[in-house]
Amino acid sequence: MNKYEKLQKQEDQNFKLITGVTKVVLEKTLKILKGLSINTQKGGSKGLSVELRLTMALEYWREYRSMRYMALD
Repeated sequence: MNKYEKLQKQEDQNFKLITGVTKVVLEKTLKILKGLSINTQKGGSKGLSVELRLTMALEYWREYRSMRYMALD
């Protein structure tokens, strides 16, 4: 089971705490991303799915500490 599938099983409140967005927003974003042509590659393997790439980006943005906060430490 990948991270996206694990997130889908989370309750709505816990889902938003982890990702920073609601499930509705995530699904709308996925729909837009899947419709874009940036998801098509020529040759080779496609790598990670759109769902996994979006999940990783949301987690990164959610946990990212700016230099301003690190300077306080």
